[in-house]
Amino acid sequence: MQRQELHEAYLGSDYVVTTPVGTVTVRADGPPIGDPAALALVAGRRMTVVTAWNPRSQPQPEQANRDANVRLSRDLRARGWQWWEAVGRTRTDSADAKSDAWAEHSYAVLDADPEAVLQLAHIYGQNAVLLWDGQRGSIVWCDA
Repeated sequence: MQRQELHEAYLGSDYVVTTPVGTVTVRADGPPIGDPAALALVAGRRMTVVTAWNPRSQPQPEQANRDANVRLSRDLRARGWQWWEAVGRTRTDSADAKSDAWAEHSYAVLDADPEAVLQLAHIYGQNAVLLWDGQRGSIVWCDA
């Protein structure tokens, strides 16, 4: 896929974050949705959603993806960062949602320097991350 196609795919995705009090879905092109308590928890809080699945957006075997994400979680822990489990997936209101076209297990890294998380995402071969600034999401490219 070309960068513009990838950007559109990332913009058209849901990033579902499991907080201690419920789930919240953040997007790069709209307001968050979810449990009121979870919405309150992420309001004003910076998160960077990162994964090790499917480097360079090239599908990998599920076990390879799981193993890479385990390594990523160890790296997050070694840096002392707190995170919540997340899933990047096809938007639930898209035509592809029924086919479960895309889903990647991810981590919503809390309050960490976005540049540091970007560097780690680059190490894991990722094209981009979702940066949540506490109000809205944006796609940030690892090579930008």
